[in-house]
Amino acid sequence: YGIFLFLVPVGILMPFLRKRKTLTSEVAFLSLMVFITFLLFMALDPFSAVISLVIMFLSLTALWILSPENLPNDLELMAILLTILAAYFFKNMIRLNVLFSVFVSIESALVSGWALEMVSVPVREQDHAQPNPTTDKKRVGRRSKRRRKKAEKAQREKAEPSKPSFLPQALVLFTVLLLISWSGAHSYKAAKSYSLGLRPDWFQALDWIQKNSNPEDVIMSWWDYGYWIETYAHRRTIADGATTNSTQIRELAKAFITTEPNAYDFCKKFHVRYVMVDVTADFWPGAKWTAMAMIAKQRIQDYMGMKEGKPVIYDKGYQCLLFRLASKAALSKPLPLEHFKYRKTFTSKRGQVIVYEFMP
Repeated sequence: YGIFLFLVPVGILMPFLRKRKTLTSEVAFLSLMVFITFLLFMALDPFSAVISLVIMFLSLTALWILSPENLPNDLELMAILLTILAAYFFKNMIRLNVLFSVFVSIESALVSGWALEMVSVPVREQDHAQPNPTTDKKRVGRRSKRRRKKAEKAQREKAEPSKPSFLPQALVLFTVLLLISWSGAHSYKAAKSYSLGLRPDWFQALDWIQKNSNPEDVIMSWWDYGYWIETYAHRRTIADGATTNSTQIRELAKAFITTEPNAYDFCKKFHVRYVMVDVTADFWPGAKWTAMAMIAKQRIQDYMGMKEGKPVIYDKGYQCLLFRLASKAALSKPLPLEHFKYRKTFTSKRGQVIVYEFMP
């Protein structure tokens, strides 16, 4: 969030303001408008975000009109476009921080360069002493001319450029290095204890899939685990962490949250061989099944609720495929399945993963 709040106002406004010696009240107002617009774009729902984008576009147009003599060049225009693209990825694809970081890196380089440019003082040479024309007229003869030339040459050799002040540049570089060091230290500390969600039971399950399936087999799981299956077990999945195909994810959510007969057609369509369910993350109250139900446009309260502090499964929950798959480990009495054959449960201190084979 800190990077984003810095990137947006600077990335949008720097191309316009770096050429101005004074900041007019109109530009200051529109600058604030753009900044607030991006905050709304980051925080609000899609409908409000669209309205915010319209406001942002009008604000940029007004800035452009207010600065007709200072239109952005190609590099500055690219910075503006990169900022808008970064906002898009930040808002709609927050999980893909790798894509977001590309724009942040390029934008940071441009802004840092411009900041150094704006605080730099050009090196100015001292004015060379000019000969006095009145004295020249009085001097005659070769000896006087030779003496004058020697004196001028000696004075030019002594003249040195004035030393510029590097304090502004040093302050900018110090600030950049301080921010990099601070964020880098925090990132390193967080990375040391971050498991990426891969528990020991997941490693065991992925090892089993790799050893007991064929390279052409398709694995069905919720999209959160797609990249794990693809990169670790080297098997194809229905959906992965990109989440770019919302239609595919919606169909996958419907398959998990609907009855087994309805899910059967989905599995046949995509040639599913194995199904992997994270019982710990997918099944319990407040877990990922609630997201599946919302994406499938189903009422969460129709599947499971709480009574006297304990989870209670309703009839619709007993009928849905995900609950039946998870029941092997989560319930005292497993629910029956017709086309999904239980293969193995992988357990660790932190969770459980179940693997089924689809049997059409």
